[in-house]
Parts: sequence; structure tokens; C-alpha cells
Amino acid sequence: MMANPWPRVGKALLFFCIGLIAASTAFAELTPGKEFQVMNPPQPIISGDKIEVIEFFYYGCPYCNEALPLITKWIPSLPADVQYRRVPVVRPDKWSPMARTYYTLEKLDKLSLHRHVFDSMHIDGLSLSDEKEMFDWARRNYIDRDKFAEIYKSDETTAKVANAQKLTEQYGITRIPAFAIDGKYLTTSSMAGGLEHLLPTVDQLIVRARMERAAKK
Repeated sequence: MMANPWPRVGKALLFFCIGLIAASTAFAELTPGKEFQVMNPPQPIISGDKIEVIEFFYYGCPYCNEALPLITKWIPSLPADVQYRRVPVVRPDKWSPMARTYYTLEKLDKLSLHRHVFDSMHIDGLSLSDEKEMFDWARRNYIDRDKFAEIYKSDETTAKVANAQKLTEQYGITRIPAFAIDGKYLTTSSMAGGLEHLLPTVDQLIVRARMERAAKK
């Protein structure tokens, strides 16, 4: 006699519903103006059909340095419908050297050294905003010094830094690390209630953005 499958289906459905309730409860706990900010107006995105998540950071920021291991572990868990990118924060006349460093490493396909840049500044105490020290750092890390300097000073890199400054201003970034979700929401570690709550908050805002996209279809 075939066993009745319904008890198992019932249990599965029960667990599914419990999961939905738990997710809804956690989702409802987020309060606009508290754990996150609603962008008004929403900012343009470049991710198309995918939900855009931007990490705003600065290499010299101790909180960004502290958050990096958590972020590095979290990124592979992002759903397939999310497009993730980093934007180095640029203040007027400040921080642009380290933004140049990020975009130079990106151009050279050397973002495997992203963590090492943080370590060099926060552990080794190097002043990588100084061009000579930055170029010497590149050489010590087996990057052609002249090639690094060429890309660092290039018009292409200058344009990328200018765009990073524009995004910094458009999103009103005053505290970092900060995350922008689909051009609509912004949260920071201080808004979320600490670094341990930052990424779970981003996860919930991704769900919110996904629901809003689905509602428009």
C-alpha cells in the first residue's frame, strides 16, 4: 500500500509558512528613517533586470576595514538576481588618491589585492595616498610600477573617480560603510545598529526591492 504523502506535504507547507512569517516579521521590523533611508528621488541604476547593490567604502576608514571580512564572506551568498559593485567614496579634494588606487587595481584585474590595501594602511601604517608610496607598493606586489602609474593617472581613471564623487554626492554619503539598494534605499552600519546588523539589513532591503519590482510587472 502506498504511503499517504500528505502528512509530509503538510509538514513541508507548515515549515514554509513559518519561514514566510518569520521573514515577514523580520522585514516588518525595518523602519524607514531608522534602519534605512528611502532615496528621494530614487537614483538611476546600471544593473538592468538585476537588483543593484552598491557598497560605498574608503580604504582609510577603520569601520570599512572592520567590515571587510564580513562583506567578503557575504558576497558569495547574494542571490542571482543581484548585481553587486563597489564605489570608493570621494570627498571634494579628498580621498581621490585611494579611489584612483581602486580603479587602477580593477583595470589591472588585481582586485585580489583589495584586502591587502586595507592591511597596508591599517596594519602597516603606510600612507598610500602619497603617489610615490602607492607606486612603490604596487612594485612590491609584483605589479609593473610604470604601468600602474600610467593607469592611475589616466583620463579613464580620472573619469571613474569623478563619477564616484558624483555618486557619493547623489546618495548623500556621510557615513561608511554604506550600502545603496536598487537606487531606492540606503543603509549604514550606524543606521542598522552596528556592523553585525548591517548585512542582514541589506538582505532585507534586497527582498523589499525584489517585491517592488515584482509588483510593477
